[in-house]
Amino acid sequence: TPDQAAQVAMGGADGVIVGSAIVKLVDQNSGSSDLVQTCGSFVKALKEGILAAQR
Repeated sequence: TPDQAAQVAMGGADGVIVGSAIVKLVDQNSGSSDLVQTCGSFVKALKEGILAAQR
């Protein structure tokens, strides 16, 4: 989740592994015309959480 990514970033990590979460999103949304947007929104939320934690 974005909150978990932020917590990891605050702990000094250089990154987080989110591949399995993205695979799950793809699996849950396969065949949907919104698949790319759904995955993009998820990754954007993670990025925003990490950037907020670094400020």
